[in-house]
Amino acid sequence: VILFFRPGQDRSIEALKAMGECQAAFTGKPARFVGIVSDQEPVAEVRAALASAGAKLPVLLDVGDALYSRLGVRTHPAIFIVDKARRIAAHETYHQVGLCDIVKAHVRRLLGEITDAELARSLAPAQSQMPGDDPLGVAARHVKFGRKLLAAGSVAMAHQNARKSLEIAPSAAAWALEGEAFAVEGKC
Repeated sequence: VILFFRPGQDRSIEALKAMGECQAAFTGKPARFVGIVSDQEPVAEVRAALASAGAKLPVLLDVGDALYSRLGVRTHPAIFIVDKARRIAAHETYHQVGLCDIVKAHVRRLLGEITDAELARSLAPAQSQMPGDDPLGVAARHVKFGRKLLAAGSVAMAHQNARKSLEIAPSAAAWALEGEAFAVEGKC
């Protein structure tokens, strides 16, 4: 796992912390973590960044930004996961939530611990449902909102909400709202 980072950049420090956590998860396994910074960065600042993040990974200086240029790294932090044949297997940019989990999934796939399907599920977990996301609840909210709009004189918006409700889950309340909106328009 190769982490391109900048000392003094908040996101880079957060990525360093995440890599320290990930690194610990692979103790005793054939996975290595390395940081890379431009040779333009002061060494004292690089050491300070590592210390503040609590990261214990070797850091290489990219002389003349040769590797930065070759890989086209423009944003920081950037993470490359490389296989044992030194081919780039994955590239990740900064994720504020779950960065270590994403990196661990890629590494576990390269180690043969999980399948491609499991990797895909790890990278894009099923969207969780909120308690109010059931279709009947959403349809009822459209009816309720439509009634308020109708009471406020916004007939066109009341029609819209009645139709949205009917598309989701046809109900007598939605049909009644639609009828009431027509009645207000004099279209009985």
